[in-house]
Amino acid sequence: MSPHESSPYMCIDPPIGDQIWRLELPETDASLREQLEAHVSACQACQLLRQLDQRARVLARQDALGRRETRLSGWLSLRGWMRPPVFAGAALVAAALAALIMPPRPVDLGGISRGAEDARFLRPVEGEVVGAGRHRLAWTPVEGASGYRVELRDSQGERVWSGESASPSAELPVTVALEPGTEYRALLGTQPADLLPPGGVSVAFRVGSPLRVALHRLRWTSPVLQGVGLVAAGLLIVFTVFRRGR
Repeated sequence: MSPHESSPYMCIDPPIGDQIWRLELPETDASLREQLEAHVSACQACQLLRQLDQRARVLARQDALGRRETRLSGWLSLRGWMRPPVFAGAALVAAALAALIMPPRPVDLGGISRGAEDARFLRPVEGEVVGAGRHRLAWTPVEGASGYRVELRDSQGERVWSGESASPSAELPVTVALEPGTEYRALLGTQPADLLPPGGVSVAFRVGSPLRVALHRLRWTSPVLQGVGLVAAGLLIVFTVFRRGR
């Protein structure tokens, strides 16, 4: 009995058996593929080898999938979000988004402001940079006022628009186009006229690009949001430096 016949785990035709890996290639010649498949059907050693190879491929795919699922579940879990770098990054993004969405605070004028404390413009606020497009002016209600007069002037003092409103807000008409890079001032009057202090109530604002609007809101957002953003950014820097140094 030959050695090949004495054991089922020895290839019956090694020159052909050494090429069975070509069965995994789609470009393998049809005649060679037929020859290799016939060899595998008759050779127990090559059958076992192919089974082991296929099993190894399945295990490798399962391992890779398990690793991805573990990483994903770690990021989505509360424990993952409570990791310092992830938490700091999420806090920084949340603070930035809130700063861009929420109205900014008035620009600090060194203690100087126009209008009484109980009568002031709410939108836009003093020194705000607004985008191009339609705008709504809003202010605090004035007790005893039956109506309001609003006037909009450019940086040269020329009147751009004026109108009246029964409520503490007024929307600029479509025909009023505010020029980018130009500063405007809105002035508020009441009916009757003696309900406001001398000089009335006014607010200065500027029209700018979306980038300037975003930068202004980040600069003049709530001090609380600024503090959260600075702390989160500092933590991210510390964690990054620490990880690189390890």
